[in-house]
Amino acid sequence: MVSVMHREEEWTRPDRRLPAAACAMVAALVLFLAGAAVAAEGYEPEMSSGARKADDHSRDVFKADPSYDDKPYDAARQLDI
Repeated sequence: MVSVMHREEEWTRPDRRLPAAACAMVAALVLFLAGAAVAAEGYEPEMSSGARKADDHSRDVFKADPSYDDKPYDAARQLDI
């Protein structure tokens, strides 16, 4: 027969605490992200009286950021600028 003390010791061993802590952190992250998504849907920002919300934008107006792969960074050139 296993004593109650033995069962408690089993869960307090360091190698048992890590998986429990990891599960708790994952659960906290999931709840945080779910709350943030719900809050973002009905978000109404505080704005000054002269401000107004922007109209829905067209994705055709925006483009990707430029790529500088062909121009490596030159620290000496930056100092000259």
